[in-house]
Amino acid sequence: MSAIPASIAFDDFEPSLLPAAWKANDAGKVRSLVRHSCSMFEAREVGAGCKRGPRAVQLQIIGLLEGQAKLCGDEVTVDLAPGQFSLVPASLASVVVRAETRVAFLRVEA
Repeated sequence: MSAIPASIAFDDFEPSLLPAAWKANDAGKVRSLVRHSCSMFEAREVGAGCKRGPRAVQLQIIGLLEGQAKLCGDEVTVDLAPGQFSLVPASLASVVVRAETRVAFLRVEA
């Protein structure tokens, strides 16, 4: 067996989950999962009828885990069902996650 050339050798790493509990806020609950200098991952739960506006300064990915929601921004609406993800470009002036039912979703900011 030959050695791996230095040009393609790398050290793989996996950031560990933050030991954070769920925190209640005005819209529901939030739990930080991973914070890194380049990205942030969090889980959120909100009740039916809630309109949650993620910060629209950086690229985001919203992934629905439970419930039914709509992602609205710049006159475009995307229906999300469990297991679906949507890319939110940093160029959007504002974006809103509109919960049709109680929802749980992941939010990634990069």
